[in-house]
Amino acid sequence: MSGAIRVAIVGCGGITSAHLNGIRILQQSGLDDVQVTLLCSRNLENAARYNKRGDAPPPLPPIVPWRDDPLNIRDVYVTDLHPGLPAELCNDWRKAVVSPDVDAVIILASVGVHHTIGCAALTAGKHVLIEKPFAITVRAARKLCEIAHERGLSLGVAESLRYKRETRSARWALDNGYIGKLDMVAHVSLGSVWSPDKIVGRTPWRHHKLETGSGILMDIGSHLFDKVRYVCGEFDTVSGITRTLEPFRTTRDDAGHIIAHTDCDVEDTAFATAVFTNGAIGTFSMSWATHGEPASLPGGTALFGDLGCIKEGKLISEREGVRVLEDLFVRSAPKGIQEEWFPRGVTDAFALELHEFFRSIREGRSPETSGIEGLRDVAACYSVVESSVRGECVRFEDVANCRVETYQRAINDQLGLG
Repeated sequence: MSGAIRVAIVGCGGITSAHLNGIRILQQSGLDDVQVTLLCSRNLENAARYNKRGDAPPPLPPIVPWRDDPLNIRDVYVTDLHPGLPAELCNDWRKAVVSPDVDAVIILASVGVHHTIGCAALTAGKHVLIEKPFAITVRAARKLCEIAHERGLSLGVAESLRYKRETRSARWALDNGYIGKLDMVAHVSLGSVWSPDKIVGRTPWRHHKLETGSGILMDIGSHLFDKVRYVCGEFDTVSGITRTLEPFRTTRDDAGHIIAHTDCDVEDTAFATAVFTNGAIGTFSMSWATHGEPASLPGGTALFGDLGCIKEGKLISEREGVRVLEDLFVRSAPKGIQEEWFPRGVTDAFALELHEFFRSIREGRSPETSGIEGLRDVAACYSVVESSVRGECVRFEDVANCRVETYQRAINDQLGLG
């Protein structure tokens, strides 16, 4: 494809600015020729928040308390990217995906409609990038992948963690034997800003099975398992236990009064053990439902090999002693790899995931974080849930190939995906 790639963004919530900022970084670096031609939201005011600087509704309030979190990026507008060229605003995704002024669709809507919008866009001949989690079930993900393959279109998942320097550095260190043969992986994150019973992201749909699929596993686990699969390898078998410890969730004002509430029928707590195809073992624990103080493994995830470990951003090994992992990567990794992973010195994960998607369109291939990768991330999450529901260990490939879908069956039946 020559000329600017014309992009529609469907779903204009809190993560929209992070994607617009990613495009801005790419343009400033001279990496991509992209024009955002259409913004679509059921609420036109939300679409307008991101369109014209100086002529837009107030930005959404911060979603999380950490200032550097991508969910809190604000003050980025389409007219910052293309002065004098605001996007068309639309409140019907059906019109957006067939627009003749659109080559690619970035779907940032709630997960329950990812496959519906994505399949329609692909059928209309548009390339598609979908925010994580990729789809509400594995079967829904497979339908997306089948249409993209049949039509020869680029289909990707916006899975940003893989593109962070921390993740790339860990993969490079393992590939080059810095900690030897991988033996163990551990992740512990018990408690968060949403504990014990807050509505996550102030979005009630995240707590409803028929709208979101599963709970913390799809929301947080999709990030975690994409990173783990990329760095450590594929899962062979998974055993899981999930619980819904807080079946009623609320949002409170500063005085502590409940201003919103919802029932919750998805898991808010999950524990899993896994065996990788390379023989390594892993344990993963996460919860949105802890009372008192949270408990976590420093750095979130730790990798242990037979010559050392990677934890808290450090490589600790017999070969290197104690090194800051990213510093070691910058000093020692071949320049070709560094330029491939971080072209022109760009390190923003959203910019890099978008660059890979746009590059895949121009080169006529799938992006690195392809639809198949998105499907396998969803399958990893559901492996834990399916194991818990069935009360037995499951094979990852059985879940990824829709041979095990006990928990997902009700969702698939509702969506006509049986």
